[in-house]
This record gives sequence, structure tokens and C-alpha cells, in this order.
Amino acid sequence: MSNLKSILNSFHLKDELNPKIWKSSGNDEKTMSPKVRARLIDIAYEFIVFLKVDVVVSDIIITGSLANYNWSTFSDIDLHILVDFNQFSESQLPLYTELFALKKTMYNDNHNITIYGYEVELYVQNESEAHFSSGVYSVLHDEWTNKTKKENVEIDTNLIKNKATKWMEIIDGAIENAQDEPLDDAKKLIQKYKDKIKKYRNCGLEKDGEYSDENLVFKVLRRNGYIQKLFNFENEYTDKKLSIKESTTNIGGTFKTDLENGPKNHGGRALGNWQSDNAWDIFSPPGTVVNSYTEGVVSKIRDTGKNSGKIFGTQVSIKGLGEFPDIFYTHLKDVKLQKGDTVKVGNYIGAISEWLDHPNITHVHIGLPRGHHLKDLLVNSDKIFTGSKESTQTPSKETGETFLSDLDTISKSGKEFVNLKKPGSKIPYDKDVEKIQTALQFLGYSLPKWGVDGLFGSETEIAVKSFETDNDISSDGKLSKEDLTKLFELLTSKGFKESDLSKIQTTSDFDKVNVGNDEDFYTSILTGVGAPITDKKLSLKEENLNNNNKIILTSPLEGALKYNKDNSFKSAKRPNHHGVDFYATSGSNLKSPSDGVVIKAENDNGRCGGTLIIDHKNGFKSAYCHVKKFNVKKNDKVIQGQIVGLSGGGSNDEGRGNAQGAHLHFGLRKNDKPVDPMDYLDKSGIDTDLEIKNELVTKTEQSEFLEKLKEISKSGKEFVNLKKPGSKIPYDKDVEKIQTALQFLGYSLPKWGVDGLFGPETEMAVRSFESDNSITSDGKLSEEDLTKLFELLTSKGFKESDLSKIQTTSDFDKINVGNDKDFYEAILKGIGAPITDENLKFFYAWRKSEGAKATNNPFNTMFKLSKDSGMTNYNDKGVKNYSTPNYGIEATVKTLLLPYYPCIVDGLKNDIGSSKISECKSLNTWGTGDLISRVLSKGDVTPPKIYA
Repeated sequence: MSNLKSILNSFHLKDELNPKIWKSSGNDEKTMSPKVRARLIDIAYEFIVFLKVDVVVSDIIITGSLANYNWSTFSDIDLHILVDFNQFSESQLPLYTELFALKKTMYNDNHNITIYGYEVELYVQNESEAHFSSGVYSVLHDEWTNKTKKENVEIDTNLIKNKATKWMEIIDGAIENAQDEPLDDAKKLIQKYKDKIKKYRNCGLEKDGEYSDENLVFKVLRRNGYIQKLFNFENEYTDKKLSIKESTTNIGGTFKTDLENGPKNHGGRALGNWQSDNAWDIFSPPGTVVNSYTEGVVSKIRDTGKNSGKIFGTQVSIKGLGEFPDIFYTHLKDVKLQKGDTVKVGNYIGAISEWLDHPNITHVHIGLPRGHHLKDLLVNSDKIFTGSKESTQTPSKETGETFLSDLDTISKSGKEFVNLKKPGSKIPYDKDVEKIQTALQFLGYSLPKWGVDGLFGSETEIAVKSFETDNDISSDGKLSKEDLTKLFELLTSKGFKESDLSKIQTTSDFDKVNVGNDEDFYTSILTGVGAPITDKKLSLKEENLNNNNKIILTSPLEGALKYNKDNSFKSAKRPNHHGVDFYATSGSNLKSPSDGVVIKAENDNGRCGGTLIIDHKNGFKSAYCHVKKFNVKKNDKVIQGQIVGLSGGGSNDEGRGNAQGAHLHFGLRKNDKPVDPMDYLDKSGIDTDLEIKNELVTKTEQSEFLEKLKEISKSGKEFVNLKKPGSKIPYDKDVEKIQTALQFLGYSLPKWGVDGLFGPETEMAVRSFESDNSITSDGKLSEEDLTKLFELLTSKGFKESDLSKIQTTSDFDKINVGNDKDFYEAILKGIGAPITDENLKFFYAWRKSEGAKATNNPFNTMFKLSKDSGMTNYNDKGVKNYSTPNYGIEATVKTLLLPYYPCIVDGLKNDIGSSKISECKSLNTWGTGDLISRVLSKGDVTPPKIYA
């Protein structure tokens, strides 16, 4: 670590900027040395290529002390690549941020690039990121963007020293504390102090700038190695925790021992490179019994000896429970276990198998996850080694009745569990139901009203259905062997321990009631039956029966309700509409608005399609149309808020009926007469704003565009990125439709727009769409993607008139071309090249060498731009006339970006000079050959006008 005194002395300001980096340009103005600037651009370009990400670079800047008067021998060149992060979608942003940070670290660690002895540190910076340096210089544009000024700054070195010393003590303390922690906890602790230091520095920069105490303290910590110390500790501690060292003891590496009499040191012996790096060979004669080191559940049984018990024998893998690690045993025979069995310490696993022709090396091979050691399990050695095939551990009554063992027994009993609540009968108590309810609570399926009571009623049934739905089991509310096995597997995989029972909420709401007087008693009863507490205490029952004629229904959908008044009950536009059409994407959860009994749950193949009707008390019935999935059946009892099915109405949904878009039609009848649901629904959270666009598309409103998109979704056609080296992307009118749909849904195509070409930009939009809609994000548009695209457009009420609102133009359509120079500059911008005199000179010479008079086509490209309906052929070779300058610019850029012309494009991007670019062999491919070199050699590069 560097001397603290020399570091503090380095903070004193110099009289001038570093003369090796900066040169005078007159009037005391300092600009960057041309040699340094050229080299920094080369370095930046190499780094951008190393990123392997197609990004739009806004600028390349240098910042920090070497762009200021506080430079010293400790300085480095902070070279920042400015990128507009808005080019990434919200879902992509974290991925790219992490990628750029990783690439920066990899590049800086793998390279030692210096400029006059100063290390170059590269960094990708979001152009909108706050930056507090008082000196910022644009290397790309060769000018100051924030001109540095020499300030009169008083630096209290004693104060900086004291604060830095305190931080060093904090860092040393953090490292010392972390050494006693498990790896994950240690990493979190170190990250906590990294974040604290970063925040400490940024606060100072924001408040007092580069010379703030906080920033100078940070520089001390960085220059004396304390920042790096934090990073090094994290890496070294990770390596230490994940490594296994050789050992000479009988409990390290591979070792020989005697299972018959317990572990003994017989010397180390490795059996070759195939050996697992965290496993042990315990040698003993064939037939020696191996009992379990751990407690867990058998996850795999693999017979590698073809049932012979010889050669490699049988492998047993066990998933550890509680504090026990996972473990596997190999080279066994006579294994009686099955996948899913629970084993405890000392239970019989198998016997050591024979090895053909190798009687002296028979052994059991035992493996553990990294970070675990067999020595930690040898405390149970008296239970492990035996000559008997019976378990040395006879479980006590208490151990045998552990919760997981009981649940395992229940899952294998063949017993089924169903809702036993029937009219006129009492639900019988079942202790097995108590175990099941406890397991459901542990997994997050709450029983808020009745708690763990051993009674399988409606609340338990709802929890079971949720569990089944989440685990892709038929959601019938019955607990069969499949359900119970899954329940047991989940508890074991999550490491359920007996101590977890104390953390589970097993009480019902009634256990929580605080009864202080008679009134509390009565009001609690009313709350329990879901009745309001009214003022007429002595006639509460009668009052609430009357109030039931004005029942309040809860939402039939999860989330806020939205509807348009045109689709309300008997609206002016739909006087025969006996319900309300609520906005709902296909697959939204439908909920019962009140307790009741299902009287219909089927697809009637009529206008309503999938129909669900629930009979509530006092003559009320609720009805749902366009249901694509039912979670209940006829005669099922439901309670308020229960998930009863999934909404539909999408083009490919079962039970669609006459719906022309995904939504829920919800109706209500009282004494078999239609009534307005809005008179009875709880209106909190319901959006009736007239500005909400109509979420439903009627048959007459169905647009030609949607019909075409629907045809594409059912065609079986797949769409992928067709940009391949040496080939041109073919135009596809179906791709235009897809691009338009993506734009409507908010997935922008800023560079190329809607052009009918499926290239990288469209692929990125497709990946974002897939990610947002839980579809495998592979960038390919399959039937699943296209169906979802169609459903979303229909559910959002897309109409033909919306086409005019969609941004279908690319960047080229926005260019304002007023003269020839605008034309050339737009091409340079389009390929990402700087506008310099040499680049323009090359274009002028190229234009002159071509000498043609094709309209809006200075370099005679033959690119077929499908969107240009006015495009014609200039000659029989295929050179085009373009109808507008913007189309001509776009066609030229797209031609240059084809894989045939990297020499030209890279030359322009790096501004290597017109003569150098004119030597590119790819000009022969274009058809220009050495004509540009000839024009340049003559000196006159005045080009013909592009416009007639």
C-alpha cells in the first residue's frame, strides 16, 4: 500500500494541465495532443468491438484528475464511452448494465494499456448519468464539454488523513467480521461496505465537487489499496470457501478406512482423474453394510452394474433435510430403497459391491456438495458402520412420529381428502387433515378464517386448488396421491424442519378475538358469519336478513375493474345488453362475488360460450360469459373471493362464444330478472372513465388488419432474424404487419421502422415482447407468439383507424434534407461514422467517380426499398431511382451495412482518410473499382449535384 503522506501531497493542485496530454492551441486554450487523441480513439474502438453489442455511441470522453489540475503520479486516464441507455427496453436495461460492468472489468483486467505511463481505464457510461467532474473533454469531437478551471482550493490534509484512517479501520473490521461468516453472508457484508463507500463519495461530489473531503478520502482509500483490499478479500474468501485442500489425515481427500470397525487411517490413495473432487473412498470387503450418514429423501437410484451388483454397482442420491447436506453413495448392492423414501441417520442404504478382478479395492464412494466435509458427519460413525443389513438405529416413538414422516405415510396411504361440508352434516375432524393444513400454511397457502382445525371444508379446498394450480395438477380441490406426494416433495426440498412448526400460523380468526364483554361476544358472531354490525343490537338477525336484499358483491375479477360505458348494462348503444363487459386479458382469474352454489359451468356453444352461473342467497344469481377454463363444476359450493375460473374471449380460446376480443361479460339476476351489476358491486377500484377506449371489438368493427394478423397467426409460418453474412434480408409483407403490431404495443423500431425486413432490430423487439408475456425469449415468432400478439391487439381494442397513430417511420424518414451536404452527412450518421472533412471528401470523390444521374442515388445502389412505392429502375443493371431523398439515404445506408462492405464502413467510422478508404477491395464488389483513387489523385473532388 502506498505511503499515506505521499498520497496526501498528491492532492495539491498543479500550475498547468499535464503537458504530456494537453497542448496549447492559442489564447491559453488547451486541447488534447493529436497523438494522444488518435490513440484514445483507437483504444475506445477496440473496447467497443470487445463489447460485442450493437450500441449507439453518443460520445467518447476523458474525465477525472488528468482532465484537471489535480493530476499526479497516481492518476489514470478515465476514458468513458457514452451510450444512450434509452435504446434498451426496461426489461433489457438491468442485463445490459450488468454486461457492460462485467465487460469493463474483463477488459481492464486483461489489458495494461498506458499513455505516457498513465493507465487507461475504460467504462461504459449512460449519457444521462449524473457526472460531477469539473473537467470533461470530448475525445470524439476534440473539444471541452465542461471546461476545467483552476480553483483556489484549501485542502485540510489532516482532516482527510483522520477520515481516511477511520475508514481504513472500518474496512479492516468488516473484513475481520466477514471471515467468521458463511460465504453468502460474508459477500453481503462486504457489498454493504462497498455501497456505503460509494454513497459517501457521491454525496461529496454532488455537494462540493471534485475537491470535497469525501472524494479526497475515497482517493486515499483507492490509492493506498484499501478499496482493492475489499475486492481482493471477497475473491480470496470465495476461493477459500469453495476449494478443498490436500490433507494427510484420514478425513481429507480420498482415504482408506474400515467400515466394519469405524474410520481408521490407512493412508491416502487417489484412484485417478475420474475421482470426484469432494468425495471419499472408504475401503472394506464386499458385503459390508453401509448405513446413512444423514437424514433426507432419496432423489435418485441408478444401477450402473446392470443389476449385477458388480463393477460400479448401484448409486443412491439423497436430498438432505434440515441441516444435513445432499449426499450420494456409489459401488453398492442389495439396495432396497426407492425414490421418494425418507432415510434417517443409521438407516440401511446397501452393502459394498464386488469389483470384477479387483478384490482388493472394493469400497463405497461417498460424495458431498462443495463446502461440506465428511469429517463433519463422522460424529454419527457409531451408527454408520455395521455388518448387519438391519438399521443400527431403531427410531424412537417420538422420532418416528416426526411431521415429515407422518406426511410421507399419509402420501403413501392411498387415502383421498375432499371437502366434507355437506348440507345438514358436520365436518368430521381428521388429524391427517391437520398435517395437510400445516403443510399448506408452510408453503404459503393461507387459511385465514378457520386456521389449522383438522376439518376439510371450503377454505381448505380453496387452498388446495391454489396449490394444485401452481403445481400443474388438475385443480379439482381433492387431495389424491399425486397431490400428497407433491406436497411432501416440496416440504422436503425446502428443508422443512420440526422447529418450523412453531413459525406456522395455526390459529383461526376466532383464536384472535379479544372478548371483553357481552357486546364483544355478539359482534364477534356477526363478524364470523360475515354480517354487518348494526345499531339495533337486539334484532341483529332480523336486520341483516333484510339487508341481504341489497347484497354487496365483491369484484368478479382479480385487480381493478375497467369498463367503457358503451358496454355497460342496457347502454344507449346496446339497449339489449344485460350485463357489463369488463376489460380482462385472456387467462385472468375470475372470482366469486359472494358465497353460493354453482348451477352451471360448461361451454354451451352459444353466444355466451363458456358459461358459469352461481346461485347466491335471496334470489340473486351471477353469470359469467366467455369463460375459457372452469375451476369449479355444477353443485360445487363456493365462497366469496374464491377463484372459480379463467376469463377468455380471445381468438383461440375455448368457450369464446361471440366475443371478438378477450374480456369478461358479467351479468346479475334478481328473482330471474336482469339487474345492473353496478348497483350491487363494491365500486371501489372500478374505473368508468369515458376516456377509456372500448376494450372490445365487435364483429362490425373488426379491422382488415386484425383479420390479416389472425390469418398469419394460424398459418403455421415462423419468423426469424434473416440477417446472415453474405445475404440480403428478403422483404415480407407479413413482417410489416407484425412490425406494425409490435409498434402499437409499444415495442419501438427506432432505426429501421416498419420496413418488412426481419433483422436484428425486429428481433430485439420480439425478444422484449416475448419476455414481457412469459414466452421463451428466443427472438423467433412462432404460433404461440403470433397468437398472443393477436390477442393483445384485440383485447386492447385495436381499430383500423389506429394505424394512422402508429409510428411506422424509421429515422431516415425524419431527416430534413435541404442540400447535397445534408444528404452525405445523413449517410455518415446512418452508418455511425463521424462527419469529417476526409469522410466527406471520400463521398465527393465517390459521387464524382460514379458520374451517374440516378435520382436520389449518388453511389448507384441497386437496393430494392420495398416501402418506396415510387421507386423505378434507372438502367437495365438494376440501379434505382428513389422517389425522395430520404428513401435514397435509407437505401444507401442499408446497402453499406450489408456484410460485403466492412472495409468502407470501418474506414469511415475510424476516419482513416479518403485515400486509405479508396484502397478498399470491397469497392470492386460495389462496382466502383479504383475510380475513387483516380479522382483523388487528380485533386478535384467537386461532385455532380445529387438534385437535378
